[in-house]
Amino acid sequence: MSFFWRVSALVLVSMAVGCEPSPTRRCRNHATQYLSSGEGLTNGYPNIQPPIRVDCALNRDLLERTCTAHYLDQYAKPSVHTQTVRYASLRDFIDEQSPVGRVRAISVSVSRDGFDSGTIVAPYLHAESFGETSYVYDSAGRLINHGFDTWDEAGRPLAAPPTDICTDDKGNRMVYDDATRTVTLHYNSRTSTRPPDGSVPCIPRSERWAIDVNGNPTSYATINGATEYSVQEVEEVCVDVED
Repeated sequence: MSFFWRVSALVLVSMAVGCEPSPTRRCRNHATQYLSSGEGLTNGYPNIQPPIRVDCALNRDLLERTCTAHYLDQYAKPSVHTQTVRYASLRDFIDEQSPVGRVRAISVSVSRDGFDSGTIVAPYLHAESFGETSYVYDSAGRLINHGFDTWDEAGRPLAAPPTDICTDDKGNRMVYDDATRTVTLHYNSRTSTRPPDGSVPCIPRSERWAIDVNGNPTSYATINGATEYSVQEVEEVCVDVED
């Protein structure tokens, strides 16, 4: 075998190896246990004793993350709050952590056995406080079935048209702060007392989430106060993605 042939073969093998795409590992540390506390949890419900422990588990076969809290409710009755978030893929679950406020679920189910303030298990963005909520996305990954018709470059919803819940309703608006990792939903409620002109005055409302770098909510604030979520344990979930 000539020296030239051996060198040429080595170059060809090196080029072939170099052409193979290299996988990149992407991971997320999601909370498997956290504690709920704060005035948002107990405001109006003094018999609920915080902190309340919430346990979460990711079923990688069903692509479901379920969080469950067992506690004594307002009437000292043993109660259970369960939230199950479903995904189309494990990568969607991991991609949900960034940028802040990204939504990747295909559905969320919430059930409660007993009295509940609604914030014991950290609320998922845009989900109903009880029952099942579905999510539909367009080909660009933008959430389209919750009335949103404006999105940012990351595909996060920005605005929805007026719902006519009140006379001067301007619609819903989402505000994201990537520096402080907060998400605020601005919307309108209405009063049951109408002026003589028959108009329905709007009452501005807002809900605010604070979310850590792994996509775990750390607080949820409404007019009733804030509920704090203190992460106690996490699980690392990873996938290999192509460059």
